[in-house]
Amino acid sequence: MDSIQSTVSGTALDERKAALFDLSFVAISLGLYATAVLQPFFGLIAGAVLLAGGLHDKTKQVGKICLILSGTMLALLLALLVLFGLGVLGLGGLVSAVVG
Repeated sequence: MDSIQSTVSGTALDERKAALFDLSFVAISLGLYATAVLQPFFGLIAGAVLLAGGLHDKTKQVGKICLILSGTMLALLLALLVLFGLGVLGLGGLVSAVVG
């Protein structure tokens, strides 16, 4: 009877460890996503490392999402820099004439 209870409690313990691991993986992934949005250069580096060196498909997927988020943020920042930079330099009329 004790061996059955120890097996059940061992299985429950394994399930708890797996749940804790999944929860920590989600928390770390969300942290990486937030960092990729707020600091795109770090997101590019972290995404490339995770995509190239990830052992599991989940890790490679996190790396791919970090790369996408970082690339999107860099493109947005570059577009804003160009638009506002041209406006500051007095070329705002040129931008409005080209864009519409």
